Amino acid sequence: MSQQKQKSEGPFLKVIETALLVWIKSQCKAIEKIDLKLHGSFLNILQGKLSKVELIARDINFKSLPFHKVELESGPIDVNIGVTLKSKKIAFNQFFIINGIISISEKGLNTILNSKDWNWISKWISQELLNGEKVERLSVIGEYLQIQSSYEQQSSSKKNIFSISASSGSILFSDMGANREALLPMDSLVSIESVEILDKIFFITGSSKVNT
Repeated sequence: MSQQKQKSEGPFLKVIETALLVWIKSQCKAIEKIDLKLHGSFLNILQGKLSKVELIARDINFKSLPFHKVELESGPIDVNIGVTLKSKKIAFNQFFIINGIISISEKGLNTILNSKDWNWISKWISQELLNGEKVERLSVIGEYLQIQSSYEQQSSSKKNIFSISASSGSILFSDMGANREALLPMDSLVSIESVEILDKIFFITGSSKVNT
């Protein structure tokens, strides 16, 4: 690429990158560290067309979901370059797709469990997996999820072991001690492809449509 092209492309990339970072951070309550890489040819970037964007971030709070690490790659992104350059705020011409891996620690799972924003998950686990018992704690045991629960009128608690896998674009909980399983309700814009547990960390691979 010629020096003249590099100089012309630089300001456009910088404005788009800065606007994207501001937009990403506005979607999150907290991000400890973030690395963003924009890809595209010189002519396409001048038109606001990116072939893809790569993002790696750590210790993220996204809508009260505490992710340990996020590694994402987008499909093509069409930026309204006129509006973005003028306002310094990212503006998209259409939706785009992101694919990647998010990881959640055992501590993060329990934070979600006790979050007011996601209390429906605790209720869903209680109703669908525990016969109405109150969920007390989630623990990772090897490659399985242990759910500790109790009835409100009883002081003693019990523990159930579940295997976790991807199914029908969502997350399937299968009780290892009973013939019982349930599929977690999932946003229609999100599709889960795989779930793996390593060193007490959940690694979830999937994709999502980002509306603009």
